[in-house]
Amino acid sequence: MSERHPPADITIITEHRQRVDKDRTKALVHAVCATLKLRGSIGILFTNNAGIRTYNRQFRNKNKATDVLSFTGGTDGHIGDIVISCEWVRNAYAPAKRRAMTDELIIHGLLHVSGEHHTYSTASLAKNRARMDIIKKSIETVIRLR
Repeated sequence: MSERHPPADITIITEHRQRVDKDRTKALVHAVCATLKLRGSIGILFTNNAGIRTYNRQFRNKNKATDVLSFTGGTDGHIGDIVISCEWVRNAYAPAKRRAMTDELIIHGLLHVSGEHHTYSTASLAKNRARMDIIKKSIETVIRLR
């Protein structure tokens, strides 16, 4: 893959003073998009629990916070959008695990916008976990996942 022609145009937005390493996030998204053969624009919003709850209520009719939401794009070259609650990650994981969990949520969201979906059955979750492991293995030379 040429650095001059990355697979995705990435917009990262942070709300409510969420701290995010945007360069690392872009490197991860580029690597995953290359692996999944995704081309186009992607939006990633990092917010808090109140913010993601608002999006969950507005778009999914679920009045609760969650870890990640993903929305597929249209036919205009927009792959989709991913919303991640940094507050949810901070509350659910020890500091040493937070970056890895955020990486997993980004990969999970990209799988969804690429058309891969799952149910919450044991088999579906195991298949999703295996797919994520394959992606992480294929990009580990591009970005070190911890």
